[in-house]
Amino acid sequence: DGFTCAHTARQSAPWMKIKFSGDFVFERVVLISRGGDCCADQSNNMEIVASGPRGDRACASGVNPHGNAPVSVTCAAGATGSELILRLPQMVNWYMSLCEVETVTGSVYVEEEADRGLLAYATESQISSVYWTNSDGSRSDGARLFDRRWHEPFRMDGFTCAHTARQSAPWMKIKFSGDFVFERVVLISRGGDCCADQSNNMEIVASGPRGDRACASGVNPHGNAPVSVTCAAGATGSELILRLPQMVNWYMSLCEVETVT
Repeated sequence: DGFTCAHTARQSAPWMKIKFSGDFVFERVVLISRGGDCCADQSNNMEIVASGPRGDRACASGVNPHGNAPVSVTCAAGATGSELILRLPQMVNWYMSLCEVETVTGSVYVEEEADRGLLAYATESQISSVYWTNSDGSRSDGARLFDRRWHEPFRMDGFTCAHTARQSAPWMKIKFSGDFVFERVVLISRGGDCCADQSNNMEIVASGPRGDRACASGVNPHGNAPVSVTCAAGATGSELILRLPQMVNWYMSLCEVETVT
């Protein structure tokens, strides 16, 4: 009666859908169903599916979120997508109700090679200066730092990479939709044409309302292959800053960034 729950009308195969800001690997879903008044089994035999550009990926089936207490569901491997669909596909002329949904995600990239590098939570990127602008208006400005293209040869002429101008202490920054605890960062640097060591001795910092928190230093994202960096404990923030604080009159380039939270 207080509308703290969602409740469909009577229908065949009722469903509910939760949309996310990007693709996630769902490890666990926690549900609370109606139970404070009646109908604790109203959404039993539920199917949970992650949905995204590559179609539906099963999380779980036969789920019974009975009553007014949390029910935790471990998802099957590969439950990846930008939407979570909860449905009763076998039900005819039936209701569906749910009161609360919580998701737990792990790695934010999916398993296929072509999908590696997805930075699901990212909202925008910035760099300290821009090396050049093409005649068509495209720029080496970092707009593609988290665009999931891990399989191409990275070169500067197509602006698949971000590249600063010469400067002191060049940096790149990726902004997120909220605070995250960064566990690992995976980088690909320029290497398809030249300058594989252009961003060596990099410092990675998580930044947020409580200031900067170190992830790693002395990082060498050399060449055209992924380099995985494990963050120090406590690397929490809403921005990830990648910088070369010791460099004077130098460039910085990066082609792809992936985070695991």
